[in-house]
Amino acid sequence: MTSNNSIYKMIREHLRHNLWMLGLSAIGSLLFGPVMFLFAHGGENYERYRLNHTVEEFNRYVSNNVIEHLNYCSTALLVIATVGAAIVAFGIFSYLFNSRKIDLYHSLPVTRKEMFWSSYLTGLLIWAVPFLTGALISFSSAFIILEDFTLFTQVLMVMLRYLLSPTLGFFIVYHLCLIGVMLSGNIANAMVSTGVWGLSVLIIHLLLIVYAEAFFDNYYDPGNNYYITYALSPLAAPFTIASYGINEGFEYFAMILISLVLAGFNLFVAYKLYKVRKSELAGHGMDNKVASLSIRICIAIILGLLGVIPMYLFGYSMESRPMWILLFNALFAALSYAVVTALQKRSLK
Repeated sequence: MTSNNSIYKMIREHLRHNLWMLGLSAIGSLLFGPVMFLFAHGGENYERYRLNHTVEEFNRYVSNNVIEHLNYCSTALLVIATVGAAIVAFGIFSYLFNSRKIDLYHSLPVTRKEMFWSSYLTGLLIWAVPFLTGALISFSSAFIILEDFTLFTQVLMVMLRYLLSPTLGFFIVYHLCLIGVMLSGNIANAMVSTGVWGLSVLIIHLLLIVYAEAFFDNYYDPGNNYYITYALSPLAAPFTIASYGINEGFEYFAMILISLVLAGFNLFVAYKLYKVRKSELAGHGMDNKVASLSIRICIAIILGLLGVIPMYLFGYSMESRPMWILLFNALFAALSYAVVTALQKRSLK
């Protein structure tokens, strides 16, 4: 009971100090939810359509527009949710980047466990409450406007997408950003870490395809398992899942399952990293050797492959200048490795 009271009090304090974030979340969720839905609905010229069509045709036209407008809102809210997840993660846990604040937090009579989960739940509430409020208003408006109830099942499916797509996007990106925050002592390293973990699998995969076709004159067929690459890239997975539909069958549900498992794993790792994180890391770069080395290698591979694009644009192929191409790969990779190493060791106090 004492533990629950401590978490509740800390959540209340977090919310009190982050009202600007709650306000921003409310504006985004309401503006791109019910406001956007009602604005799109109000922009339709229904009177002209009513005069030239039967009642049944008009009712179906209105109901189809309800479905279409809810789909637009779902896509817009997915973008808001993913951006909001990053803002919340970096904002709520920003005290980890400030040596004075982190000393103050760690002097409080609460455990690391309570501190982590109170911060995590605060971030979740900041996004979820405005989003669900906006969803309730949008759904209520849709049912009031709906004319053709033969499309009721389709409307329910769109509403499910309206809820599911941004929610998945938020959790996937939120947990990813927490990994970046826990590994880093400053915001710059946190953003780099988040970007690398979020997109490296997809970018390397796509670059290898381009590389094979451009320099080796080979066609690379990714086969039927390319969706796994997107699912393993948390910054790409929410948008790929949203572009799919339930009609995709196995691939759609497999992407959701893989993404959720990865999101759960990221949350578990973030929690473990938080519990062993040193206060002295605040304001510095990265001290986790395995993670920092992995990030440097990933960036070196990506930028090393990108570094030879100019040679391709000038008409050189791997067959005509193989050693020069490989040399450019190595030089760009080494340069990228050195720059990221300097960033990870840099203090931003």
